[in-house]
Amino acid sequence: LSHENVEMPLLPSTAFISFPQNAFPYPPSTFKMVVDENDPKRKDQNDDPDSIDEKNDSFLDKPFFDPENPNNNDNWFANLVKNDYDTAEALYVGAFLTIMVIVSQELLRIVKYGDMYVPFGGGGGKLF
Repeated sequence: LSHENVEMPLLPSTAFISFPQNAFPYPPSTFKMVVDENDPKRKDQNDDPDSIDEKNDSFLDKPFFDPENPNNNDNWFANLVKNDYDTAEALYVGAFLTIMVIVSQELLRIVKYGDMYVPFGGGGGKLF
């Protein structure tokens, strides 16, 4: 068994809300954690390349869109990103926000109408 210092960013005001500040005699930074290094349940995640964390990291590290990729030479958006980044960014943000507004409106209609919901149907309401 070995003892490791464990930094705990808990302050007495947040860690012990129901106690007065001087009720606990030791500051939180003096806590020690006992670690059994021979425990089979404690295994470094970096040792196994097929672990969930490694798969998740490799998935998140893949670029979503790479305009420098040779397969994107004929892509109009990739050419726009290379030549006029500000316009490409504005188009991307505009499209993303438009899609999110439409999805949120439809989700609200699902909640409002329940079983009577018709996807992308007209509201039937009149403004005046």
